[in-house]
Amino acid sequence: MRKYSILCFSHQKPASKIFCEKQYLSRATVFRKLSVIKEILAPFHLQFNINKLELIGSELAI
Repeated sequence: MRKYSILCFSHQKPASKIFCEKQYLSRATVFRKLSVIKEILAPFHLQFNINKLELIGSELAI
């Protein structure tokens, strides 16, 4: 999942479907593993949109 996290914050933003195909993972597996990231971001009032691979929240918080 480290690869996915790095891609999410880089300028290259592949769709989650493309990432899953290249890594031979199901979307369900990726969503399940990234739920940890959602828990980490919650105290900062940030959200992570898995479909668009973007961080959502106050600019100051990001």
